[in-house]
Amino acid sequence: MDIFRHSLGALLGERNPGPPSGAIDEAAIKRLREICIALSALKYDGLRTKTLTLLSELFMANGNPGEAYRAASLVPEGSFPDRGGVLSLVGAPLPRAGSLNVSLEIISYCNMRCPLCTNSAGSGKTYAQHGKIMPFQTFRRIWDDIGPYTGLLILVGQGETFLHPDIYRILDYVKPTPVHIDTNGNVRLHPERLIGTSLSKLLFSLDGVDQRTYGKYRVGGNFEKGLDGLRSMIAAKRAAGRGPQLVWKYVVFKHNEAYLDRLHAMSREIGAESLLIVPCQVVPSNTESLIREFLPVGLSPLNANIKYVDFENDTLGINDEQDSPYCPAPLSNPHIRVNGDLEVCCSSYAPVGNVLKDAFAKIWQSEGYARLRKQILSDRYSVAECRRCSRAQFNYGRIFNGTPLEYPKAPEPSPAGTLWTRDLGIDDDYLAHLHGNGLTKDLQYYRARHVITEEQASPRKPPASTACLAA
Repeated sequence: MDIFRHSLGALLGERNPGPPSGAIDEAAIKRLREICIALSALKYDGLRTKTLTLLSELFMANGNPGEAYRAASLVPEGSFPDRGGVLSLVGAPLPRAGSLNVSLEIISYCNMRCPLCTNSAGSGKTYAQHGKIMPFQTFRRIWDDIGPYTGLLILVGQGETFLHPDIYRILDYVKPTPVHIDTNGNVRLHPERLIGTSLSKLLFSLDGVDQRTYGKYRVGGNFEKGLDGLRSMIAAKRAAGRGPQLVWKYVVFKHNEAYLDRLHAMSREIGAESLLIVPCQVVPSNTESLIREFLPVGLSPLNANIKYVDFENDTLGINDEQDSPYCPAPLSNPHIRVNGDLEVCCSSYAPVGNVLKDAFAKIWQSEGYARLRKQILSDRYSVAECRRCSRAQFNYGRIFNGTPLEYPKAPEPSPAGTLWTRDLGIDDDYLAHLHGNGLTKDLQYYRARHVITEEQASPRKPPASTACLAA
């Protein structure tokens, strides 16, 4: 609340309100994003500029440079005072201490075979770094280099983090930097040991309500084992009175989208502190058959952000309400692969350098990396890697060019070699599968969304026997 009192005082003309203080939590960031969007339509330029400048400074003071740049991007060209040094982040100067959310892949081996994952042989895209483990000595070398710039360490990649033999040693070494980890839960956890580390958020990817809805995608996984892992962490945290935030993460696919209404009750019953529902993401190289099999067809903003897949041009189209040519990831979310390759974000597979060959500072300050950051911030459509990215975007308009808050949409593809989400529908084989396995809830879900007709959703009568026909 101190942040908002400070903001109100500054907006009302309070003299020398002092620098904003206090941490901005995720809920506050969400509210501030909504304010930014609302301000984009504000007709009073002076108030809009003053408020957006204040929001930008709030984000910078709390280690959120990407959000700071988003707010600043709405200010007319030449009107942004940049007291917090936001604009300088685009170029070569080093990021502020503790300002980056660094994702680091310490292992690329996984105990599951999720069909759409680049680590899966059948995904259509083979991951070059498959099956590798980063030695602790290598991790320590990398961390000693990037640690001063890191405010949050995200231990995530193309593998299961808890399969790393030195994971607890790693968590101890990075103290007191907060750490986020996404796990499939089908691993041996030591909850009591995790409680005492710098782990601040632990997400359990449990994409189902039972083994059928879970195992369709998490091939080789056991739903109950994943739940047991979450339960054990909840019990340990309650006993200790402290510990990481525990999140049930649910990725929405075609085969599990009908069960979203069960999740809130299940997550509360088990004791999860929050429930994260995210859409299934694909890339064109996943092939049309895989995309048809897994991409949800409910088409609500909650569970689908993809409008089309253009296989010929290797690009994705994002639904308008979530699309933007601007992405803040280059300012705050660098990703390091298990072999040391540094990339502009976790969705990129184009290294800008290698932190085992050159210092992070040298790579960040290189002309090529600075040019790439500016290019993505200005127009991600101009970067091949970004055109095939399905991360949800935010419509924040153009970047410092003094034009109205509109942008040229990426060109729509030609029908050839393109799969539109409206064409994903339920085919006869899948409809037969739903009926044959008695999946009435799925049938009712698709009927309610007008994906199938009432007749298709109705129980099917068994075929008449030959004897009856002969009679």
